[in-house]
Amino acid sequence: MNWLAIIVAVLASAVIGFIWYNPKVFGNAWMKSIGITMDDAKNTNVAKMMIVDLAMATIVSINSARFMGYPATEYMTIKHGIFHGLESLGYLVVPVIVTTAIYEKRNFKYIAITVGY
Repeated sequence: MNWLAIIVAVLASAVIGFIWYNPKVFGNAWMKSIGITMDDAKNTNVAKMMIVDLAMATIVSINSARFMGYPATEYMTIKHGIFHGLESLGYLVVPVIVTTAIYEKRNFKYIAITVGY
């Protein structure tokens, strides 16, 4: 794996997110759409959210690099496909949902229901 590319991808995710959700770009519209005010945002543990965000981006980046390295083989069966589908759930879908949920101040029940779907 190209660890430099993984680190760049994680940092790019943080920088793009910082710009995208900035109040001068889409931040205010996003907060309004989910019912969060600027006061709510100020009463947030930003360090905790950023740590979770970076951890989830790292999981997605590492596993994206892993998946890109899979060659077509004789092991491509329905069983193998189900395995990789479930693996993708854990390494790609869950981190994206968790990252979104922490910024939207959703609880574990919300995350479990959404991931379960």
